[in-house]
Amino acid sequence: MSPSRLLAVLLAAALPAVEVPLASPASTIIPVTGAVPPGGLVVSATVTVPADAPSDLGIGAWAGDRHGSWAGRPAGRLTPGTHQVRIDLGADAPAEGPAGWGPWRAQQTARAGLFLWSAQPSSAVLRIDDLRVESAALPLAPTRVVDLAWPATAATGQRWQATFRTDPEPSDPFDPAVIRSDLEVTRPDGLTERRPAFWDQPMADRDRGDAEEVVPQGPGRFAVRWRPRIPGLHRLRLVTTWADGRSVAADLPPVTVTGPPWDAYARPDPQDPRFLQIEGRFWWPIGANLRSLNDDRSVEQLKTRLVPERGTRAYAAFLDRYRAAGIDASEIWMSSWNLALEWNPAWQGYGGAGRYHLARAWQLDRIFDRAEANGQRLILVFNNHGQGSNGVDREWPLHPYRQANGGFLDNPADLFTSERARDFQARMRRYLVARYGDSPALLAWKLWSEVDLTEAGRTGRWPEVTAWHEAAAADLARLDVYAHPVTTHFSGTWRRVHPTVAQLPGLGLLAIDAYHPPVSEPSGISIADLLASSTTARALGRYKKPVLATEYGGDWRAAPPVALAADLAIGPWAALVSGHAGGPMFWWSNWLDQGNRYGTFGAIRAFIAGEDLRGAEAASQVLRGQPEDLWVRAWVRPGRMLGYVLSRRFAAEGEEVRHSAASIRLGEVVSPGPVAVQWWNADTGQAGPVITFDHPGGPLVLEVPPFTRHTGFKLWRTAPKP
Repeated sequence: MSPSRLLAVLLAAALPAVEVPLASPASTIIPVTGAVPPGGLVVSATVTVPADAPSDLGIGAWAGDRHGSWAGRPAGRLTPGTHQVRIDLGADAPAEGPAGWGPWRAQQTARAGLFLWSAQPSSAVLRIDDLRVESAALPLAPTRVVDLAWPATAATGQRWQATFRTDPEPSDPFDPAVIRSDLEVTRPDGLTERRPAFWDQPMADRDRGDAEEVVPQGPGRFAVRWRPRIPGLHRLRLVTTWADGRSVAADLPPVTVTGPPWDAYARPDPQDPRFLQIEGRFWWPIGANLRSLNDDRSVEQLKTRLVPERGTRAYAAFLDRYRAAGIDASEIWMSSWNLALEWNPAWQGYGGAGRYHLARAWQLDRIFDRAEANGQRLILVFNNHGQGSNGVDREWPLHPYRQANGGFLDNPADLFTSERARDFQARMRRYLVARYGDSPALLAWKLWSEVDLTEAGRTGRWPEVTAWHEAAAADLARLDVYAHPVTTHFSGTWRRVHPTVAQLPGLGLLAIDAYHPPVSEPSGISIADLLASSTTARALGRYKKPVLATEYGGDWRAAPPVALAADLAIGPWAALVSGHAGGPMFWWSNWLDQGNRYGTFGAIRAFIAGEDLRGAEAASQVLRGQPEDLWVRAWVRPGRMLGYVLSRRFAAEGEEVRHSAASIRLGEVVSPGPVAVQWWNADTGQAGPVITFDHPGGPLVLEVPPFTRHTGFKLWRTAPKP
């Protein structure tokens, strides 16, 4: 043991004198009985070895947590006689095991004891007295950063990652009040940016066929990620600060970044904040929700099959099929049953408040990497409403912050007001920004899904909920140098959006549900009318922010398959001509995938290719159709119109309606000149021929080619013939 280490002895459990027969050549395990203190690192006992014991008898100590992680250390040979044994699992040489057993893992110690081994068959009986576990304190003072490794080269748009350890290893590497490391990057233009480091656990995965197993592969370490955006000489400094305020700064050799300027993150357009752009180019995401691999309601309502929980492999398969279908945006949840990093310590792999499930963090890395390789972007949802609810889909009884689970809160509404809860939430945001914030596959940070269904939302505590969102958004803006949009989400329809939250400057997106009762019910509305109503100036249009419906498809109980298929087909088209910032994300992912119902995404992808909806004068316009059961709307910019013609009977019940003599009236006073029109099959994305004609002025009426269900069109002014 190094001189800098001090022992703080806490008796956890002492085993009365026992006689232990050897099981060699198999190992003999002797566990400590009773509770083991968190931080237990030192195992001690008095061991009496009989004369008939094997000559190669060895002894060691082991420790493990409740989830199966373990480490052990052999400590030498035993000869006949009585020995005082004291084995420190956290001393200078790390304990052997898949992840070692440093101070942070030691805080999760739940089991410990001795082990004996020999290559010789023997059943000799040893006497073990006073077997106990003690916990070892950390050194009094911070020492140094060690094993610092970093790439010598960097390129714009490519991830650069450095790794390092600290000596000593911190007992809580997730708490920046215990230890905080930041990479300071001084760019060629003189601007200095900070990127937080995060605690990482190397992992290995195994495909079990029905599940993915992710296990530690080596000891933990810190990592810091940086994705350069401009070429030239960058100066790097790693600053690590301990709880007592002392710091160690390591200047890395300057790095010359190669490549062109790059900034391919999706953000609201500064000129037309209703829409998104990437490096100045208009981007209209086409998406489907991928909350988690399974949805029990889909099994109940739509009779879908459960997807084998094969982790990143299943997500990769979904994302690859989405890419092939033309889907370039999705949403994933950090839910307790899926990808949450922090949850109830009784659950496999979780450590409670402030302790992160690093296998889940590794899986999120793989999912973001796959999305990036596919050119896709993901909304990452921090909290789903059940986590903060005692009523709707309640998960509060299992929440790690709940006092009964070892936490500190009694009421889920206090998630928005408790200073201690806010501290833990801030730690999580720092971790997520550090680990995933550099990825261009990240579309947005979503603070809550259906926040109005949390206990605070249901009981009308909107001043507190608003203040919480304002602080969380400001925190992300400070941490995230890549400036990903921040959003939160409301249930049902846009009418549930609370104005004090929606108008916060820190929220760059407005995320809504677009669920609706059937048109046949008294309060029923079609998906087309619902989407069109959400972006008007009297609705969410007044906030001048991108609006994305991140859930839709019938209502929360789904819908009959015919009606659900109609919603799926109509949603992207109605959103496009209504000024939504992207296609709505269909909720029922298993039904979508298992029925291979992807056609609508390719159709809208073909139609929107090369288009740009931005512009101060761009707006949604309602058009008159004949017969009157047509729903007709267009997105209009000077000289160009993108239109959609829909049978209201198809929208209402999914009824297949053939229209052979339909027309639309584009206006009463339309200036004369040459015009071109092109009709599109809204189900296949196949474009018809371009038809040009000279409009003489006055009313402009278009004859619609025969269509079933719905059709799209483009109309634009052309240059006069010479």
